[in-house]
Amino acid sequence: PTTTGDTPLLRFETIDWDRASPPLPGATVAVDVTWSVIETPDANYSATLQLLDATGQRIAGADLLAGGEMPPTAAWGPGEQGTLTFNLPLDPSLAAGEYQLLTAVYAYRPDFPRVRIELPDGSTGTEAVVPGFPVGR
Repeated sequence: PTTTGDTPLLRFETIDWDRASPPLPGATVAVDVTWSVIETPDANYSATLQLLDATGQRIAGADLLAGGEMPPTAAWGPGEQGTLTFNLPLDPSLAAGEYQLLTAVYAYRPDFPRVRIELPDGSTGTEAVVPGFPVGR
């Protein structure tokens, strides 16, 4: 994916959901993604959460669009933390097993360039991928 710049604006912190029992096919799962602000974003961005299979193929997704459900990122200040809640729909035919979650922040325009982010290990990229999202039966 194309990026909006070379300097990370946000630091990915965590992805969390109710881990009391594995989500079931056909359910909609509330997934919280927490970011820390490194540098105030220069625009209001959108965010995505995607469910990936073992090969990295997108199985499901949910987006928060700028001007809609997404809080105005241009108002986020350095040092602040923000948690975005996505409602991730799981297809009723989804097989039980372990999946990955991908999250990214992007500009809602034709090429959908992604914001450069800092990952927990200190590296930078345009998306965070977290393994270990279980789907039950």
